[in-house]
Amino acid sequence: MKFTLSFFAASLPLAWASFKPGCESAPWDSEIDFWNTKYTSSDALPFAPEYNNTFVRIRNRQRREIILHCTNEAPQIEISPDHEPLIVKVPVENVTALDGYSQHLIDMLGMSSSIKRVQEQSTSSCIRGLTRENNTYEIDNWSEAPETEVTFHDDAAASGDNSRVLIYNDGRYAPLHQLGYIKLIGMFFGMEEQADAIYSAIAANYRCAAAQVQDMAMNNDYPSGAFISAYQKEEDSLSLFQNDYWTVLSTDAGSRLVNVSSDGSGDDVNVATDSEIFVKQSWAMIDTTQYRSGQRPIDRVDEAAWEDLSDVPTGIYAVKHDNVWLSDRQTNRNLTHNFFARGPARPDLVLRDLISVVKPDFDESYTKTFLRSPDNPDDFDAQRRKSDTCIASDATISSLGLTECTLPDWAGGYHSSGLSANAYNPAAADDEVASLALSGNGSGLSTGEKAGAAIGAILGAAAIAGAVFAAFWFKKRSARRNAHKQREVEEGKIGDKTSISSIGS
Repeated sequence: MKFTLSFFAASLPLAWASFKPGCESAPWDSEIDFWNTKYTSSDALPFAPEYNNTFVRIRNRQRREIILHCTNEAPQIEISPDHEPLIVKVPVENVTALDGYSQHLIDMLGMSSSIKRVQEQSTSSCIRGLTRENNTYEIDNWSEAPETEVTFHDDAAASGDNSRVLIYNDGRYAPLHQLGYIKLIGMFFGMEEQADAIYSAIAANYRCAAAQVQDMAMNNDYPSGAFISAYQKEEDSLSLFQNDYWTVLSTDAGSRLVNVSSDGSGDDVNVATDSEIFVKQSWAMIDTTQYRSGQRPIDRVDEAAWEDLSDVPTGIYAVKHDNVWLSDRQTNRNLTHNFFARGPARPDLVLRDLISVVKPDFDESYTKTFLRSPDNPDDFDAQRRKSDTCIASDATISSLGLTECTLPDWAGGYHSSGLSANAYNPAAADDEVASLALSGNGSGLSTGEKAGAAIGAILGAAAIAGAVFAAFWFKKRSARRNAHKQREVEEGKIGDKTSISSIGS
């Protein structure tokens, strides 16, 4: 059975309050369970909720607990003083969002108007517009802002403010695991249903693309050995990203990361030499560095400027074949791109960008969201200060702009693409796959190129509203075909053993 994401979008539930009417006036230890929607341990969450009838205790991977309650009376429960818990009555009205990632998640919930305090230079066009109109205030003007109930931030080293909630955005989580933070933030607004619907729609978009990559690899129609390096320049060396976030993304895109750390070269490499594995095996390079060039009016980095600023040897494969990509396509007037702020909130678009690098004809109608070639500095999506770009509360799903995508016939249920590298066959190894940069087989992008074997893309599909019926219907129709495909993959798939370091993104 083939179907598109529009089927899922149409079947998403409407949002309603997280808790039943009457909770506010109820005693904190009421025997009535007021929670309409609960997240379970089976969900892909970077936090752990434990529900009571009128409150929920949240372990947020940090020392302090978070306790959200819907009663006027705060819960009188025993709390360890060492944890310095944050206790908040929900739903909140005004918040502080110090990092761009949290700002984008709140805007995706249609709650951007609740953000009253931010740091300087937000990468969100919406938040910049609200700041311009004095509805949101940057740090120098916080005295003019109303009080806020909670602060979201991504600085693990920050301490001293018990109203802060740490939102990790350092690459430790796989893409769809990272996206789970939209559910945590949604809990503060009493919007669990809405947050879950947004998560499910994005996960469906992601998994459909990953499943299509897997299907093409199974049919020998996807480039094998298109190794990717994602990195950021820091002074005289490059920090290579080999964390969960990038490792899962690369394998879901039918590629793999150039594995520097496992070869004894460490996580940082010298950019002035071409003797490193990084420059020898990189078939494509994703440069996430924030470059600044020229005087005002600011010039965006072009190919010549990039070669000078990056110090990457120009004779290597990725550079010679124009297979270098900068992550600054979405840029504001201060030349600040939003890849690290918006990318984790839209992993489906990051995945599509990577797939379009590996196989441009995968979807010829797709326009890259974050990546652009250094030889095309005019390719950009300007992030202007316009509040009319803020997402309306009744358009949170439609504003996602989900990509039209048809699942392969064999993809009929929930799988772990987006959550773990090579999730379809993690026991396999791809050591026999050589980088196209070493083989010299051209770009490796012809439609009929033989892949040899599937190389780490993940069997994926969307487990959201409507999928249960679809999977049941499909199971009866294609049990034999699914079993046949499974045997083919088990006999032919070559996986990935890319090691992972703790470098953050």
